[in-house]
Amino acid sequence: MSVMTESPEVRRVHRAATAGTIAPIWFWATLAMLAVLHGTIDVSRHQLLRYGLLMYLGFFAYGALTLAFVWGLRQRLRRGRRATAALIFLTIFGCGPLLGTFTMGTEQGPPQSWHAILHFSGFLLVSLMPIIALPLFASVVWNDPRWRGLGPFSLVVAVVVAAVVFLPSTPAEGYPIWSGPGSLADIVLIGSWQIVAARRLAKLSARPPSNVETAKPSEAENRVK
Repeated sequence: MSVMTESPEVRRVHRAATAGTIAPIWFWATLAMLAVLHGTIDVSRHQLLRYGLLMYLGFFAYGALTLAFVWGLRQRLRRGRRATAALIFLTIFGCGPLLGTFTMGTEQGPPQSWHAILHFSGFLLVSLMPIIALPLFASVVWNDPRWRGLGPFSLVVAVVVAAVVFLPSTPAEGYPIWSGPGSLADIVLIGSWQIVAARRLAKLSARPPSNVETAKPSEAENRVK
């Protein structure tokens, strides 16, 4: 009796899907923990407070795990220009949290130091790249039965994210909570999409990355006949 074993490639894709699931949950948990420890709700400014090291680790883990997730998506998306573009923008998005590991400035207004400029650039990437990447991703998977439902879902999330980002911010003690770029609503929406897409990738991890669907058994039998 033979035992089916997973190939190394299948295991890597499944790990990438796991990374995509963990990434936003890790980041959310970091923000929740720091909100309790620092007694304030913020993102970047947690770096400047007593337990700021946790925020650095949160940014780094989110970025690194997201890049691993994008690699996994590449293995199961049909090839094409739109897929390449979607993956490029998702990769740029994943670089955003990594840039967030550079310390933000203490100054008010536009960033002045080089590390604050890099941090602010990461903030822009995290806020804006999904608005471009998710519609592209939706167009790639819309008619792919393996990704059924992810096309409309991705497009809806992109529209809601755009609305949240470009609505006037509603700050609570100086930090935007429900609208504005980098708001908690923005972070939750993007992370939720990532978890849904990662769970679908996990289901697809054992399937071959083929651009052509295999023939149905009935069709194959008809050809033999």
